[in-house]
Amino acid sequence: MRLRKFLPLLLVAASVTTLSLVACRKSDSAPASARNTATVTTTLSGRILDENHNPVGGASVKAGNGTTTTNVNGEFTLAQVSVPASAAFVKVEKQGYFTGSRTLDVAAGREHYVSIELIPRRFVGSISATSGGTVDLGSGGSLRFDANGIITEADGAPYTGTVRIAAYTYDPTAANFAEVMPGALRALNSNNEERLLKSYAMVNIELEGAGGEKLQLASGKRATLTLAIPAGLQGTAPATIPLWYFDESKGLWIEEGSATKQGNQYVGTVAHFTPWNCDVPSDFVDYETVLVSGSTTASGIPIAQARVQLISAIGNGSMYTDNNGVLRLPMPINQRIEMNVFDRCNRLIHTESIGPFTASTSSTTYISNYYSATAVTFTGAVTNCNGQGVTNGYVQVLINGNIQRAAITNGTYSFLYPSCDSSVSALLTPVDLGANLQGATVTVTGRAGATASNALSACGQSSDQFVQFLFNNSAVRFQPPADSLIAWSYPGSQETYVYALPDAAAGQQQHNLALQLRGPFAAGAQTVLALGLTHNYLYYEMPVGGASAQISSYGSTHGFIEGTFSGTVRDSLGLNSFPVSGSFRVRRDN
Repeated sequence: MRLRKFLPLLLVAASVTTLSLVACRKSDSAPASARNTATVTTTLSGRILDENHNPVGGASVKAGNGTTTTNVNGEFTLAQVSVPASAAFVKVEKQGYFTGSRTLDVAAGREHYVSIELIPRRFVGSISATSGGTVDLGSGGSLRFDANGIITEADGAPYTGTVRIAAYTYDPTAANFAEVMPGALRALNSNNEERLLKSYAMVNIELEGAGGEKLQLASGKRATLTLAIPAGLQGTAPATIPLWYFDESKGLWIEEGSATKQGNQYVGTVAHFTPWNCDVPSDFVDYETVLVSGSTTASGIPIAQARVQLISAIGNGSMYTDNNGVLRLPMPINQRIEMNVFDRCNRLIHTESIGPFTASTSSTTYISNYYSATAVTFTGAVTNCNGQGVTNGYVQVLINGNIQRAAITNGTYSFLYPSCDSSVSALLTPVDLGANLQGATVTVTGRAGATASNALSACGQSSDQFVQFLFNNSAVRFQPPADSLIAWSYPGSQETYVYALPDAAAGQQQHNLALQLRGPFAAGAQTVLALGLTHNYLYYEMPVGGASAQISSYGSTHGFIEGTFSGTVRDSLGLNSFPVSGSFRVRRDN
């Protein structure tokens, strides 16, 4: 049985982690590189976004001995946490997404900033555990399973049902690669020596049973993994390349096996499922520089939280200076590196070539044209339809295409935006979560260093969201904030994804639903490309052409998509069919 490629995956646990390794995995207790042994107390902060750069609120963020949750604007702070100085690991979990993470160098007593983009967790196919089979991973990749090679992760018992595969293929040449990939391109080789990596192909894979249980390969079994090499890397791709899996306990990639180049693909075998990476390792030196505004240390000040882009022969990446303006990281040895510095408004303000380095280096980088952003404050009262202050809601702020959200506290919102211009215009939309209403969008112009006060009314349009379906005469309804509803629009393929899942604290999901449509972004009939649901812990999906859908309203970006669907779904063995129908009203995420 096959699911259509990119069908959104409906998770079975509120917090999804990369699968722990059951079979044929190197021990997590193996000693790490000596560079990672020192522990320091520091502060980590940042912002979590989805693939459309919308803030992700309610995500769990962990680092060292600290845990917190992102606010409505996707922001978090973990103060005074104990982490390895040379491999601090920030882990982000949110239902409906693959686990996001970042590995970075930190210093005691400082504040370090990270930006992480979460990737939706989607099914790409399914196989029978007893007969095995091949699944198309998309982007030119595939995964082949032998027969009778799957076990349940919880107890290691043989599994004989349907295996569903969730996967995402990363593009090492993509501009956002450093934002979405696990950890960083840092690894321990087979001799337990730390190395930097140049990636030629990367994928994240997780297995799940028909009832939502987590699965793994049985001991002694292997699966054949094929990954396409991006066009821009094919000319330098070696004939044989090491394989690496990501180890969350270290925040590093671990060498295990190798892959061979066949045409424009790498082919290798793996004994467990986590993120996998085809990389060439290289030596490195420690590098540290302080970014200072002005031409001398005496005349300038450190530039905190500046985004720095580094471009070298082994790849590109971005990171941020700490609160003292310090950038620290391992640098590839004997490589010229282009360093680009951006201000708080994401404007390029400095470019220089650094290296090659043959030994650890400390320096100061002077930036003469740095212009410190000046905050514009947007604030005001937000009232409901009765003229009373809203107690549970937020104001969505759209500035220069960037989405921010300001929580409403005691009937008032306040939002600071760093501006590099004398004035900035913002589109403000108030939302009353308690009443499921929102007000009209208002354009407000603020001036740098000043406060723009504007009262808002969260009244006039329903902000109610829901997904509901009737399965074999049994009704199920999803509604936030208790449940998660997500809708994505993809203009290139004219496809719309809608899915719903419960925000259970733990355990398998009793119900969920995913719907993939193709058609104009307007009212009218849609082609149903895929429909899958879980009902009472069992999974069902539609046969080809087994459903229809009708859109009644297709709002603009961050507006609402409303519609209905109906059809037939079959159980995971394809033996029994059941009628299903439903309706939805979900806010577009893009």
